[in-house]
Amino acid sequence: MSLCIHPKCSNPQNPDNSPFCLACGSELLLEGRYRVTSILGGGGFGKTFAVSDARSNTTKVLKVLIDEHPKAVELFQREAEVLARLNHPSIPQVDTDGYFTFFPRNSQEPLHCLVMEKIEGLDLEQYLRQRGDGSTPTQPATVPRVPPTQPVTHQPPVSSQIAPNFGASPLVAQVSSSPGKKTNVALIIGLGCFLPLVGLFLVIAAIVSPLLLNSTGRVKQPEPKQYVGIMNRVQQAYFLEYNKFASTISELQLGIKPETPNYSYSVNVVNPKQSVLLTAKAKVSGLKSYTGAVFVQNAKESLTIAGTCETIAPSQTPPNMPELVKGTIQCPAGSQSLAR
Repeated sequence: MSLCIHPKCSNPQNPDNSPFCLACGSELLLEGRYRVTSILGGGGFGKTFAVSDARSNTTKVLKVLIDEHPKAVELFQREAEVLARLNHPSIPQVDTDGYFTFFPRNSQEPLHCLVMEKIEGLDLEQYLRQRGDGSTPTQPATVPRVPPTQPVTHQPPVSSQIAPNFGASPLVAQVSSSPGKKTNVALIIGLGCFLPLVGLFLVIAAIVSPLLLNSTGRVKQPEPKQYVGIMNRVQQAYFLEYNKFASTISELQLGIKPETPNYSYSVNVVNPKQSVLLTAKAKVSGLKSYTGAVFVQNAKESLTIAGTCETIAPSQTPPNMPELVKGTIQCPAGSQSLAR
């Protein structure tokens, strides 16, 4: 089935290989490569679809903005810009040409579109059901207040009940449901359509940290992987906002304590404009230690890259500072990269 994205189309369902919608005449092969296969969700701003990319032969996510208000368009374009700059395996990738406009048949107003990587994983409710505790998250997570000097057009609560929703992009966290078993959980955060760029790192911290704080403790080893990975991502978002790295854990507003029963966490800003080091030092024998690092690849565009190194053998000494070599983070001797 091929779906038409014209908001006013009377019958958007079409045969697989149709070039044009049989009901309204709009093109079905967007940008000459994307064919819409199913709808994932919708809301007041627009809709989210699954699309097949003929060029890469992969499934991606298409977000279509229906709200034509200039501010909504501005924030949507800002989201595209932010996601295109971020470079981390747990944040959906957006190509430089991922944002485009599409004119439905006989329409004078364009639809603003954004195509991004589709990250597979359970939503939070599915994860809890699979874990078997029978609970269902229904209360919204608390989003830290954006400083009053920064304007916010829309700031709804970010719900902990994760489901496909317009204005949301997936983050995948690895949580431990049983010893030695990892489950990818898709965490949905609203970006450009809900908040301006300032406050982005607060939203990431607010939606991700509660799950991590609740999912650790059953198995000692996943804790530092999760904490360092999240600190990496939030440092990337922090740099986008302030053009520098946070120098303390408290500045990241994650709720992570510098000391836990098994690990000590620290932040070491090597250069506020170039790189930051994050460490998880094992406090007891038999556990591995970790080092995270974020490097600035393009200062003009605030483009950063992050990675995490793990000691190959149990150690109470974190790996030394990794190196950025030709756009790739290389871990020092005695450690290995956790990049997927």
